[in-house]
Amino acid sequence: MEQDCPLGLLEACNKNKAVSDAAPGVQFLLLYGSLDPEDEILGCNKEFIELWRSSTGSSGVELEVQVMDGHNHISSPPALGTNISREEV
Repeated sequence: MEQDCPLGLLEACNKNKAVSDAAPGVQFLLLYGSLDPEDEILGCNKEFIELWRSSTGSSGVELEVQVMDGHNHISSPPALGTNISREEV
């Protein structure tokens, strides 16, 4: 199943075609929380970013990376609409 994860899909795209060919005109954003676990989330994100930025397959397509300080990958969506400001920030 690794070929179906974002890193595997990018590796496959690099072998077969450029990202810009697969998704012409699409802008890419990688968003993650500063409290995400290193071994499960942050490490994979770093690998993905390095591969994207070093790869010829991305063909100069920009990857925007943003960090949600004080959150992990599941904290934001459940907090929305709770009307508890410290959770919605």
